[in-house]
Amino acid sequence: RIDRVIENASRMLGTKYLWGGNTSEGVDCSGLIHTSFAAEGIGLPRDSNQQIYLGSLTATRWYRDGLRRGDTLYFLGKHGKVSHTAIYVGDGRYLEAVRPVVRYTSFNPEDEDYNEVRDASFCFAKRLME
Repeated sequence: RIDRVIENASRMLGTKYLWGGNTSEGVDCSGLIHTSFAAEGIGLPRDSNQQIYLGSLTATRWYRDGLRRGDTLYFLGKHGKVSHTAIYVGDGRYLEAVRPVVRYTSFNPEDEDYNEVRDASFCFAKRLME
C-alpha cells in the first residue's frame, strides 16, 4: 500500500509549487503528503505542523538508518519549528514540493539532486503505516 502512496506522490513530479495548494494544478509540501495518502483512503491533517503528531518515530537528524520507503520527513525552518515535509522513496532520496516544482532531492552529497541546506535542516521521520 505504501508503494501506491509513493506512486501517487510521484505523479505530482513537475507540478508547480503553490502555497496552500492541494491539486495537480499546484501543491505545497504538506499538500503533497496529504493528497498522496488521501488517494489511498488514509486521512491526514492538511498541514505539516499537524502531521508531525502522527505515526511512529523512525529516524532523527543524527540517526537515519531507520528510514524506510514511505516515511514522512520533517524539516526545521529558520525559527526552529517544523516548516517542511517530504516523503522518503529510498536510497537516500525523497520527493518534495518546493519552488518551482515537485522534485526529487537526496540526502547523499554524491548525488546531483543533493541539497545541503535541506540535509542540515532535517529533523525527524515518522512511519504512518506499518
